[in-house]
Amino acid sequence: MTQTLLLALFLLGYPQESGAPRIRYGVRTGTTGSWYAECTDDRIDDERNCMVCNNDNQQVAVGLYKDGTILVIGGRGYPGSENAIRIDGAQPVKWNSDRLTTAELRLYQKAISQMLNGKRYVARSYGWPDRNEIINEGTLDGFKEAYEWAQKALKAYPAKPMMPQSK
Repeated sequence: MTQTLLLALFLLGYPQESGAPRIRYGVRTGTTGSWYAECTDDRIDDERNCMVCNNDNQQVAVGLYKDGTILVIGGRGYPGSENAIRIDGAQPVKWNSDRLTTAELRLYQKAISQMLNGKRYVARSYGWPDRNEIINEGTLDGFKEAYEWAQKALKAYPAKPMMPQSK
């Protein structure tokens, strides 16, 4: 749940810690529908977290962490509401925005798998505080490339501590 909150805070534009090392990879940056990946290194826990976002609106994002991958739709959602994403003409994938269970992780993987092979998405979330329906749609052009780059960046992160050990 903490990871969901951290990603949601990023999507809402909360300031990031100053000095956190970042790497960013733009996939056809500046073109309509392009996606980018960005990773932040946590110098306290020696972990790297990566995000894949749409350049157009950042309302659909995938967060990659050492413990798993999450799909976030709409940023700060109404508590207990249902999120949904539909890729091309496939059945929509739906989940509760407040839960981070094994069942939700499987749903995220199902949706991400469809996104990797799809052309377009339409997503629905419910905004805070009015529970207004938010529909977002766009292209998946560049998503696969950005997602694969983020996976490689996450795996490439050094397993040893970043800080030099004192003698």
